[in-house]
Amino acid sequence: MYNLRYHIASLVSVFLALAVGLVLGTVVVERCMLDAQKTTLVGSLTKDFQSISAENKTMRTEVEAVRGFSDATVAYMVDGKLRGRTVVLLTTPARSDALAAAQGAVKAAGGVAAVVTLREEHAGLEDAATAERARSLTRSRDVTDTGELESRIASALAAEWTGEGDRPATEMLKSVGAMSVEGLPAGVAVAGVVLVASSEATVEPVALEIAIAAAARGVPAVGVEVTGQETRAADAASEAGLAAVDHADLPDGLLSLVWTLAEGAKGHYGLDKGATARFPELRR
Repeated sequence: MYNLRYHIASLVSVFLALAVGLVLGTVVVERCMLDAQKTTLVGSLTKDFQSISAENKTMRTEVEAVRGFSDATVAYMVDGKLRGRTVVLLTTPARSDALAAAQGAVKAAGGVAAVVTLREEHAGLEDAATAERARSLTRSRDVTDTGELESRIASALAAEWTGEGDRPATEMLKSVGAMSVEGLPAGVAVAGVVLVASSEATVEPVALEIAIAAAARGVPAVGVEVTGQETRAADAASEAGLAAVDHADLPDGLLSLVWTLAEGAKGHYGLDKGATARFPELRR
């Protein structure tokens, strides 16, 4: 015989069944919806990826074409600009990518790159014997300050290289191992000075003094760096009132370096925050 308890249990069972049915139905519907959404999303992302890949491929092709045009144009514009001229590249013994870039630029312009390596800090003038010989050469017997002696020996070197006479200061520093010289012909006045530095060292003070002294004698002097290897050579030159190029490894940097040497362009050219332009004003 049915009673109230039986009816209540039946109603509870019915509602439980309905609840379970609703939950299961919702899960199934949601899963189907999620699967559909996932399929749609994957398809959309795949389409976007294919579109972006195609655009990147087109852009790479365009960039390569522009770079090829830029290389060819720069090569044409610098060809012969330094023909018959010798340029001194001042460096230190450690590896310097800027040195290779400067050599390439001078060669591309038809010039001769003479490499002068300062092998001792302060050109070896902290050695008493070397300092005494430097005082004798520069007639600076009364000079005791190393910085002043560096400035005087730098002026002597700049005078020797920009002139066509003998080079006693150069030979003295070579003889004590403070300097090595490659490709600097005797009796040939240099037409430019390029200051570079290695990533392992700061700008050699004597090298900067030589560049400043050369500029004072009317010879173009420029501090050079390459992208990704900051050595402060460009900043040091710019702060000293010299020309500077901080992207010599790029086509417009090569052009800028040649233009500073051949045309006497002034300014800091490149990508660093201290740069005033990417390249000098170009004149026919």
